[in-house]
Amino acid sequence: LSTPFVLAPPSGARAFYAAIPGSVRLPPPHSRFHAFPCLNKPTVHFEFAGWNFPVFSGPRDDAASDGGLGGRLSLGRVAKGSGYCVGAVVETLMGVGHAAGYVRAGSGGGRAGPEAGVLAGNGMRGVWVLGEMGMRGLGVVFDVQGSQVGFRSY
Repeated sequence: LSTPFVLAPPSGARAFYAAIPGSVRLPPPHSRFHAFPCLNKPTVHFEFAGWNFPVFSGPRDDAASDGGLGGRLSLGRVAKGSGYCVGAVVETLMGVGHAAGYVRAGSGGGRAGPEAGVLAGNGMRGVWVLGEMGMRGLGVVFDVQGSQVGFRSY
């Protein structure tokens, strides 16, 4: 899955931003995104098998017009002149909730019944997808024979 975001279950994303003082959830239609004070750039680590790896560290390298405020966690300011930056950790509904009541992709807007197998039951409950933003600064080694994955921060 290639994404510029870190995709997280709603409860995980909300807990993540709750740990950053001053963070707010954006209003609809952007309610899956959160914002944090640009000058309050947090230090973020993800834990894999008991090891902490720094992510979103260092300045942004995208020649941002806002000077890179908010560091790599930032997708940019909420609005021109705003002191808030949109965070790269985004709420997703992968595997969350029950299938009933959710709109199935490609169904013409029809509601999916509990037997449809969408969302719940897809094995994705509680999964975080780190994406490009979360993996930047991490080296990853896949050992297929040993069924292992190794990480290194650099």
